[in-house]
Amino acid sequence: MTSVKQRYSKSSGYVLVLFALVLGVLVSIAGVAVDIGNLYIIRNRLERAAKAGALAGVGYRSLRGWDYFATYVVGTPTLKSTKDELFGVMSGVVTENMRAAFSAPTADSTTEFAINTPTVTTNNLTVTNVYTPATDTFRIDATYNAPTFIIGRLGAALGAAPCPLSNGKYRCPITVTEKAQLEKAVVALLLDTSGSMNCPANNALGCACRSNTIGNGCGTSGRVIDALVTALETFRGFFNPYRDYITVIPFNLAAFNSFQIVTNGAASSFGSTQTRQQNFIQSTSLAGLTPKSNTNICDAFIEAIAEL
Repeated sequence: MTSVKQRYSKSSGYVLVLFALVLGVLVSIAGVAVDIGNLYIIRNRLERAAKAGALAGVGYRSLRGWDYFATYVVGTPTLKSTKDELFGVMSGVVTENMRAAFSAPTADSTTEFAINTPTVTTNNLTVTNVYTPATDTFRIDATYNAPTFIIGRLGAALGAAPCPLSNGKYRCPITVTEKAQLEKAVVALLLDTSGSMNCPANNALGCACRSNTIGNGCGTSGRVIDALVTALETFRGFFNPYRDYITVIPFNLAAFNSFQIVTNGAASSFGSTQTRQQNFIQSTSLAGLTPKSNTNICDAFIEAIAEL
């Protein structure tokens, strides 16, 4: 009986060691599975946050206009200092999305939206903003250092360091790149250049003056055509001279294209050369819009349909 008890005691010891080893392997596998699932969730969230940031850039560019962020230069446009405002909005959207999911940023949100640098780093999140005005493309490169339970420790134990130790946690960097682009615009401007455009903008006497100068008891305030040209200057600033297509069709007794976007059957943006940019400005200035004759809007619509 004594020998049997001894053999039983030795066998139970082997089972405990084997169980401990198996349990350790199972826990490690479970930890790796949890890490992989967590990294997958974080990556999806980071992709959505970066896409939201790029789309925010598109929206803000549409709201402010092309001239607000870029300057027309023959061959290559240049960015203005106001691009920092754009980058602040893009970075802010990314950091706020990651804050909602993982409390990644530590700075106050009002500070994040005021950041004036292309690259923003808050805690474990780094966001780099890129705006290419010639193509109206917005790109965000975002990196988030995600915490892990097992993968980082296993890597360190095996002599590799894909997930370096940071603040007591092994963090694996996840990097995504997302882009968004503003759609091209195709615009036909129908501009009334009939004699009534010589009337004052605040005309209270009816349209009794149709000469090229304000008079005949119509007052001395600005003409309607003056207000139109001022509006055109603002309107023009919203469009990208490297991509957007615009035709100007003044009309009075008859309509005509003072500026066309089609040359030899091939579409050409109004800013593709300095000459075309200057032609567009000329065709929407007081020198290019002289009020005269009567109105024929039907002819203008026919011209616009044919052009588009």
